[in-house]
Amino acid sequence: MAIWYKPPKGVKITADIVFIHGLTGGRDSTWTAEGAKEPWPKLFLKDENDDEDDEDEKGSGYPLKTARIMSWGYDADIVKLVKPAGQNRVMDHARNLLGALEDVREGSAASRPLIFVAHSLGGLVVKAALLRAVSSPEPGFKKVFECTQGIAFLGTPHYGSDKADFAHLLLNWVSLFRPTDKDIVGVLERESEVNTNIRDEFFEMLRATKLAHKEPSILVCFYEEKPMSVAGKTFFVVTKDSAKLGGYKQRGISGDHSSMTKFASKNDAGYKSVAAAIKRWMPTKAIAVKPSAGMAAEAAEKRKANATHGGVVQKGASVGGSISTGGGSVSMNTTNNMRS
Repeated sequence: MAIWYKPPKGVKITADIVFIHGLTGGRDSTWTAEGAKEPWPKLFLKDENDDEDDEDEKGSGYPLKTARIMSWGYDADIVKLVKPAGQNRVMDHARNLLGALEDVREGSAASRPLIFVAHSLGGLVVKAALLRAVSSPEPGFKKVFECTQGIAFLGTPHYGSDKADFAHLLLNWVSLFRPTDKDIVGVLERESEVNTNIRDEFFEMLRATKLAHKEPSILVCFYEEKPMSVAGKTFFVVTKDSAKLGGYKQRGISGDHSSMTKFASKNDAGYKSVAAAIKRWMPTKAIAVKPSAGMAAEAAEKRKANATHGGVVQKGASVGGSISTGGGSVSMNTTNNMRS
């Protein structure tokens, strides 16, 4: 787990934001624009809402510069010519992700709000990780599920991908020279049993969470708006229909499957859309509503009227009290039993 940004000493860390690349991607390269020296989350995400950094402004989200920004990498490159591709499968990657998060979120950090930004296959790994975490007997794993505030899926093939067909052509050639990870590519196929099971169980978990919190914005699905051209062929790696999850927000990004994760500046429309989602998931500051004198008197009269009937105070009723509300972020937490 690479830490791209950590708030200065003395500044409370309010959330962890984790970026996860996809098939043939890299921990840094997936998020680095052409000509840029570093990934965009490391370059300017932390400065996104500097104009909102007044911590006395209750009810607003904490600024992104109070979040720790990280990137997790795994071996999902099927066309490397230097060394054989990793033989880990999606569920193995999911467990490795949970282990990495547990290691970097020790102590009080284990209860810190968690936000995921995942590209392509990385989105399937996140879904598999949360499915494993929700019913895990390991406290550190379960905390990952309980603390998840939001997920941005970028070009994730929830219903499979045409990329699998093209990737299999590469695999057939590369496998003549070295071992290749055919199972990883197989997961991306439209009728893949593994992908179908992950999607269906994830939907089941989302439905329970949505009903519990009445909060459909726990995730946003971003889809590519431009086709990719490879070896004389032009195609959408992940179609819009495959990248969507019914009932949840969807946004288009003006780029192909590769460029949709590489923002050159804060003015990029795709960046603004992704950053807006992340900001919404940042923990909010407490709100204290202090009623006016008129409101307080009216509320007191209503409480008194509700608490009495024929001049008798009802058992358990309270005449006094105060008005206050508390603000907080939605957590993907549920007591429902889930399959893992």
